[in-house]
Amino acid sequence: MIGLDIDGRNRADADYKMLKAKFNLEHLFPEADVHIEITRHGYHVIGYGPCLPFDQECIVRSTLGDDRIRVKLDQYKKTIGSHNYNVLWTEKGGFTTYEVAPV
Repeated sequence: MIGLDIDGRNRADADYKMLKAKFNLEHLFPEADVHIEITRHGYHVIGYGPCLPFDQECIVRSTLGDDRIRVKLDQYKKTIGSHNYNVLWTEKGGFTTYEVAPV
């Protein structure tokens, strides 16, 4: 499973990035079930399908436009032994989350 946090400078920019990410995710993983969630600053693009090794997943996420800081933080969390990565927040204030790619 791959989760992408797609933000833009404005809604039109975020729309374009989301469509590009969705198209590319579906092209790379035709068996994936791709869902789009609207966020305050953009979209969450979630591809439910085969799991990739962590390093490959980070490359795919970066290539498809996932938030660069989010990817870097996940790489750091992996090095310190955390299992809490590739999480997309549905509600930041109430700490409600759903984990996209369990490891």
